[in-house]
Amino acid sequence: AVNGGGESERSAEASGTTLNVPTQPGAPVVTPGLNQLVVSWVEPATGGSPVTSYTLYVGDASGEEEPLEPFDATTFHYVDDGLDDGQTRYYKILATNAVGASELSPEASGTTVTTALPPVLDAPVAGAGQISLSWAAPLDDGNTAVTGYKIYAGALTGTETFLAQIGTNRSFVDAQLSAGQTRFYTVT
Repeated sequence: AVNGGGESERSAEASGTTLNVPTQPGAPVVTPGLNQLVVSWVEPATGGSPVTSYTLYVGDASGEEEPLEPFDATTFHYVDDGLDDGQTRYYKILATNAVGASELSPEASGTTVTTALPPVLDAPVAGAGQISLSWAAPLDDGNTAVTGYKIYAGALTGTETFLAQIGTNRSFVDAQLSAGQTRFYTVT
């Protein structure tokens, strides 16, 4: 303060920082599902002003994403559903606050999951009181790892019913069968 007696001592120091746009968000995370892709993202640094909305850009080709309607600031995922089996989509996210919009995030992509093709069953090997089965993995796993197999058995062709579910091992022994018993098998 200045008066007739001169200038006072200086006040305690204070600082301020101007507000800025949010920082560039990280690439979205895309989780594949059956005929859908779940896209999620995390809030970037806000630039000192809270994020007010997110805009997701979606496309069927890399670099050709178009914006969807903005989401509110509390939304951190989007379910892109109604997609075809094996469809690939590309995504970018943009964050907006009162100052303006961030740069677009790096691109991320995902491909929908499809049902795996059936495994290729080898000829059963008969033994005393048992029949051993083995098979080759499916030629197409549907864009996701095979997590197990189901074995079906029946006394007549076309009458197979569920017998067992196993992990990823590609063999199974149907034990405790009677001598001369015939069984028909399928594997999914």
